Amino acid sequence: IRKAGLQALHHQCILSVHAEDNQRSLIKSKLKNGMSGIDVLIYAMEELQQDFVAMEWACELCWRMTSVEDLLKHMKEFSFHEVIASICRHYMTTSIANTIIEACIGTIANLAYLEGKRNEFINIGAIELVLDALSYHEKNFGISYEATLALGNFSLSPLARDSVLNSRALQMLVHELQLFINNAEHVSVTLSTLACIAVRYHEAKQIIGTREIIPIVFQSIQDHDSSSVLEIWSTLISTLAVGSDTICEIMLEYGALDILMRAMERFPEESFQDAACFAIRNISCQMKESDPLLRGGGTSKCIVSAMEAHRQSVSIQTSACCIFWNFRLFSLMAKHSWSFRSSPFKASRRI
Repeated sequence: IRKAGLQALHHQCILSVHAEDNQRSLIKSKLKNGMSGIDVLIYAMEELQQDFVAMEWACELCWRMTSVEDLLKHMKEFSFHEVIASICRHYMTTSIANTIIEACIGTIANLAYLEGKRNEFINIGAIELVLDALSYHEKNFGISYEATLALGNFSLSPLARDSVLNSRALQMLVHELQLFINNAEHVSVTLSTLACIAVRYHEAKQIIGTREIIPIVFQSIQDHDSSSVLEIWSTLISTLAVGSDTICEIMLEYGALDILMRAMERFPEESFQDAACFAIRNISCQMKESDPLLRGGGTSKCIVSAMEAHRQSVSIQTSACCIFWNFRLFSLMAKHSWSFRSSPFKASRRI
């Protein structure tokens, strides 16, 4: 009876033309004894964990319900985390269970968006579970994508530090970036996760900002002529540039400024122009010499164009003013032979 009930819920909440309305009804429903519909679902998942087909229905249902943002807010009162983690562990190495693993990791990623659930998952070892999914299923696009998204959400918690830094999480993310380098969606989520981790942990920034990984980060955008991908890449560049002239030098060697300026000429959207200006601002704060920044006047033209096109953007105007202030410092440095280290402006750490 429970299995038939799960099948009916799966069909009504996923396959029906009224699927989202039915999901809302399930979340709000209660039995006569006061038990909620979601608690009944969780109970059925606990009882039927050995039933492969039933778990496919149940886990996909959980994944779909947590994918809708306004429904996700209602999930924080339910204890999904333990049963989802348990099912994921149970089927982790089962060769035919990719659908279940993807749904479980996707549900974990979605629930980790909620601060309270994020910490609950970390406390039961969910980061290690997500890394296991990347290890066992590294070539599965869906599992890799959801695991990368989960790690990005987990990195927002102070509790994630040891699990992220004392594991091969960063190396695994870079490996996945290489495996799916031709897929813009995967490249975007991986660059975003790397930026989230780097902005919080100095040690992570030092690992990413090496001559082994920087070329992969730059290579990842070569085949993606997309403002959204380049915006996230610019955010990662901004993060890596803060407080490290060594990493800036490596990024400049691989043409960071040229990439940013060419992209600014092609993509006039405010969000990208903002991210690009911020990246150039952070790089200019760490540069030891002016030649790469001032060469040919191209940087000035791009920044002025951004200022003129987006006069109401406080962020773009602020970054632009800081860049031109650094131009002035370069000029003074050349005139007085000062030893230049950084501008008086501290670059914000922004994600």
